[in-house]
Amino acid sequence: MKTHRRNVTILLALVSIAATGFAQESPAPDANINPAVLKVNDDLVYAAEISMVMQNIAGQMGGRDKVPDQQELVQMATQRVVEQKL
Repeated sequence: MKTHRRNVTILLALVSIAATGFAQESPAPDANINPAVLKVNDDLVYAAEISMVMQNIAGQMGGRDKVPDQQELVQMATQRVVEQKL
């Protein structure tokens, strides 16, 4: 369980960085701007995939008042992506 919690923490950090990094300076051409953050049944899951699902969930929830906090949104999106891969 500790490994899972650590992986989720790392995933949250990577997705948060990816989600907020778009407003910042452009990365170097050789920088990996879409890192693999998870592996499900030998299938890699990339930060952009989770970010897109986060945007879909937020859009489905309607107004900004109903959208959960960033960490909760990352967890919901990650769960949805993992379920789709399985």
